[in-house]
Amino acid sequence: MARLAEQLKMIEVTPDQKWKNETRAFLLSEIANYKQKNLIGEKKTSRAGLFSGWQAVSFAWRPVGVAAVVMLFFLSGSGLLTVASRDAVPGDKLFALRRAWEKVNEYIVTDAAHKTELASAVLDNRVNDLQRVLDQESQLVSAGEKTEPVDNINIMVAVNEVKKQVEEVNDKFVAMQDKEKESGEKLAATALALNDKIINYKEELKAVRDKVSNMEADQELGKVLEKVEIINTEVLAVLVEKHGKGELPAEENNLASRLEDHLNEVKNKADQVAGVVGASEDKTGSELAVKLDEAKETIKKANEALDKNEYSLVLTLTKDSDKILEMIYGSIYEVKNDGDVKGEATRTPEILTPKTDNGSSASTTIENSTSTENSSSQKGEVAAEEPEIEEPVEFQVDIVK
Repeated sequence: MARLAEQLKMIEVTPDQKWKNETRAFLLSEIANYKQKNLIGEKKTSRAGLFSGWQAVSFAWRPVGVAAVVMLFFLSGSGLLTVASRDAVPGDKLFALRRAWEKVNEYIVTDAAHKTELASAVLDNRVNDLQRVLDQESQLVSAGEKTEPVDNINIMVAVNEVKKQVEEVNDKFVAMQDKEKESGEKLAATALALNDKIINYKEELKAVRDKVSNMEADQELGKVLEKVEIINTEVLAVLVEKHGKGELPAEENNLASRLEDHLNEVKNKADQVAGVVGASEDKTGSELAVKLDEAKETIKKANEALDKNEYSLVLTLTKDSDKILEMIYGSIYEVKNDGDVKGEATRTPEILTPKTDNGSSASTTIENSTSTENSSSQKGEVAAEEPEIEEPVEFQVDIVK
């Protein structure tokens, strides 16, 4: 609490009284509803003071109640609270307040499915924030106020916020599967909505990535896209399971289309790998080509399974082919149409070979010098010493258990 107060003091902005009043009214309403439905503590003698006309209740409240009261305390305070601007983007001082408000919304929501939907909505905002940061930087360059195409610090802060929220969506979806396992149709409906969102996320992130000239940011966005597709795999697994149980409120053609989109992502990945493997003429390149052919054959079988509406098999084969591609490159590479690598590997690829006589396994690796040189020419040289990225300060609200 003391840390929160100190952070609020540091931001010198005059509070907006209208926003303040509206937020207080909202929180009072939420606390009243929560008190009526969920408070489990015994009511105690009324006291004058903190909240006029309210009865003090033992703090056997769940976190949502405490979080709301904490925010209400500051909204009712003596001027410490400053307005979290709705236009604040990662890197702005006020963004910390905006994120704190999002956390309050999360505490207020107790339903697992709604928590997933809320996390997904926040991810929408983070992707939009990244786009806005890029636009702001471009405008500054156009106006002659900056010589660099983008500000490395602001871009990386915005990218990191997207990464954090992608993980948050994943955590909430996993928790929802555990808590809502008895409600098949509810889980299926949430998974359908999340799959729709993910399709949009991928398109938006790819569009943003095309505008980024910072090599480090480009690589991080590649990792984000990889993580989004991993989450999508789990979402599709839920949809396939619910379809088999007759709990999926969607046409069969709809599910086939969703699986086809996922399969196309793996096909594109195989094409990217082929562009790099084809450029290698040594023994390692030949071994990689064999593995690549195996992945392509698995993808072909997945297509055949999709034509037969064998959805569970489609997912299994898609995962198998993706594992082969991951083994070849370690993680997704972004390859341009001309075959030049854009970005660097996140880890060194390794080829598994038969065990030797002494039981140890041999392996070969790919030299990444060519991809590194190409990426440098596309993205520009990275400074020897990157400025340290200052993460937005994050409010910690003590929750009484």
